[in-house]
Amino acid sequence: MLTRNGLRGSFKAQMLQAREEAIIRSVNHLLASKGFEAMTVDEVAADVGIAKASLYKHFPSKEDLA
Repeated sequence: MLTRNGLRGSFKAQMLQAREEAIIRSVNHLLASKGFEAMTVDEVAADVGIAKASLYKHFPSKEDLA
């Protein structure tokens, strides 16, 4: 897997990138189906299968998710 700068990253970097992409897919789905006000960070974390604290490592706020 190539990183944003076009270089191969470490396994950990690849996993973090895959998780971030899963978060973005989940947010896009929830925004389309529920809207920003109804979407919760808890729902996003649950949909991706990660802890809410892990989600905040990628995106510091709900606004940043959107």
